[in-house]
Amino acid sequence: VQTEDFVRADVLFDADYAYFSGQSETWVAHCGRFAEEMIERFGLTESSRVIEVASNDGTLLRRFHDLGMACTGIEPTAMSANIARGLGLTVVEEFLNVGLATRLAGLGAEADLLVANNVLAHV
Repeated sequence: VQTEDFVRADVLFDADYAYFSGQSETWVAHCGRFAEEMIERFGLTESSRVIEVASNDGTLLRRFHDLGMACTGIEPTAMSANIARGLGLTVVEEFLNVGLATRLAGLGAEADLLVANNVLAHV
């Protein structure tokens, strides 16, 4: 997939970026259903690791975290990352790129489930 127009990341996701996925009741409900489906489909357990790219305020990742799974969010926007940290989530406040993926793999942070929702518009 390729888009014709390009907007710099610092323009799209500046310090005032204020979209929080947890404010959408339908998204919150979807996250619960999605987590249940992924746990069943992939046999995830408390020993599983979940990484979410563009984790926003942690709304989805929290579903897995609350079940005892090791979770890491990758979220470049400070306000969203801080909200997720307030929920007890581990958040890497960066854009996902080859360098970050290599660092995470080097730390043994390979995922049993990697989630990336609504990211094509931002690549």
